[in-house]
Amino acid sequence: LSSVKSQAELRQPDQPREMKRIFTVQKVADLLGVTGSYITRRSKEDDFPEPVYDDSGRRIGWDYPAFLEIRKLLKRAPDMSQSVKTAVCAVANFKGGSAKTSTTITLAQGMALRGYNVLIVDLDPQASASYQFTSSPKTNDNPMDYGLGDYMLADYADDIFKSTIDKRDEDEQEDMFVPDMPNPVTLTRSTQWCNIDIIESDPMLHLVEIGLARKGDNYLFWEVLKQIIDYVKDPYD
Repeated sequence: LSSVKSQAELRQPDQPREMKRIFTVQKVADLLGVTGSYITRRSKEDDFPEPVYDDSGRRIGWDYPAFLEIRKLLKRAPDMSQSVKTAVCAVANFKGGSAKTSTTITLAQGMALRGYNVLIVDLDPQASASYQFTSSPKTNDNPMDYGLGDYMLADYADDIFKSTIDKRDEDEQEDMFVPDMPNPVTLTRSTQWCNIDIIESDPMLHLVEIGLARKGDNYLFWEVLKQIIDYVKDPYD
């Protein structure tokens, strides 16, 4: 906890990270599988997103939201009109230093660049992935600022395992949470990538495995995590 707090003090919480990347004509073309000349020609049309210019007035490319608009305009975005279940991918390894965070970030950004809406769930108490996307992850300074670990250890977990999510309607779902804790969807936080959200790391995650084991055999880490993810995954691809 002290390590997380000391890292947070080096950040500027009131200055959220910004997406400063500019996508040039050729980069847009490469990512969309078309030619640079095609992008140049289409960029002259009225419906094309506004580019970014340098101080001399020269076009240098497009920002990230504009790039995603271009992807949709040119029909290079994923077709999510049909009923497709949210894909959940776990990057896990008991060994430290095995590129779990790097893999997670690269995979998330790669899927986002392809037009998918992505949610990262940072289960590492060291918060490395969280620091890549947010200026100051949760440090438990505010006891009412609940994090993922708090939810996984909360008393309402006793009720979660009495019924399955598939059998609960919206009213029943709301009743599953103790009054002092909001719905888990409040855990999600937007990032500088407009189609990547994150559930930040939480110092309480250090205690989750031991805490769940003490609750009994029914409280398996991945099962508890799955119940929470099922509440928040619908807006994502």
